[in-house]
Amino acid sequence: DGNYSTTSKPVFVSDAWLTTIESYDIYCGGAHPSHGFYYRTFDRRTGKEVDLAGWFNEAGAEYQPSEGDEGYFTILPPLVEVIIEMGPSDGEPGDGPAERELFLEECREALNTWSWRFGLSSAGLLAVPVWPPSYGPGRATFTVPCEDLGPFLNDAGKAGLARLRAR
Repeated sequence: DGNYSTTSKPVFVSDAWLTTIESYDIYCGGAHPSHGFYYRTFDRRTGKEVDLAGWFNEAGAEYQPSEGDEGYFTILPPLVEVIIEMGPSDGEPGDGPAERELFLEECREALNTWSWRFGLSSAGLLAVPVWPPSYGPGRATFTVPCEDLGPFLNDAGKAGLARLRAR
């Protein structure tokens, strides 16, 4: 018993990039169903998925090796601060600075603790914190303008954003 469903739809398409939003709902019984979303970005030249966390230098991310095929990136506090500076870009209609500040006040510690998933848009980098479904704040997307990312980008990141801007 239970259910599992996913949806995928494009949210950004350019000559160079395709970003999709992946939504999921899982219920296997118990008090806490799981639901959420994340972004996936594909290089349209190669067709391969791109891990945008790999675009960050040592000032923005630290690679964590793990057993098996792949490790993961920890996003470091200086970059998290840039990501969350303006508050979530997908708040409720009518949310103003006070609502965004309240969200950040309640969630700042958690935003520096959990991992992040990234996508691209015409406005810049989309960043989604990945936290447990039972955690109160729920879903949030933060949009970071390309020009704010400069100090945190490695060569691959700089080249990727140049292709984004070339649209």
